[in-house]
Amino acid sequence: MKFLGKSAYIEIHKPYTFRNVQIEVGTNSKVIIGSTFDSFIQNTKFYVHGKNNYIEIGENTHMRGGQIIIGHDTNKGVIIGKNCMFGSHFDIRTSDSHTIYDLNTLELINADESVIIGDHVWLGHAVKVLKGSVIQSNSVIGTGSLVTRKFNEPNVVIGGHPAKIIKHSINWDKISPNKYHPDKS
Repeated sequence: MKFLGKSAYIEIHKPYTFRNVQIEVGTNSKVIIGSTFDSFIQNTKFYVHGKNNYIEIGENTHMRGGQIIIGHDTNKGVIIGKNCMFGSHFDIRTSDSHTIYDLNTLELINADESVIIGDHVWLGHAVKVLKGSVIQSNSVIGTGSLVTRKFNEPNVVIGGHPAKIIKHSINWDKISPNKYHPDKS
């Protein structure tokens, strides 16, 4: 853990299981991680730069390896619901990290934006979630997808580069497909 400014705050709820986790927190910024119960967070980096920024992760969220980067803007963050599962090499960012501006007006055209991920969301391997994205609860994001916008519908499969909804009215479970036996009575 590394505190990069005054009033930086890290709150981790018990019980938790971390393996090879790095956290950097800037001035007046915070990281809050719910208890991991029967899951764990490993090989993951949390960078909360700038001022008054935040990462909030709900309980029982499983992260196999990746990073969450909050840029140098202020009052931006990432909120992740409970019971989520993130595959390895995920990448969540609130910033493009470098400026893009309009040549005529000199106005900034790529301002930082927060990211929101609902409860019970499964991010497959190597998923990237960029600034301003919203993913609703009970959704699955396919391997290698690039999420660049708000998805307002829950219970969907999202995939592609850029990502789009490819299936509606779904849900998912952590158990292996060969062990899934629904009670249809």
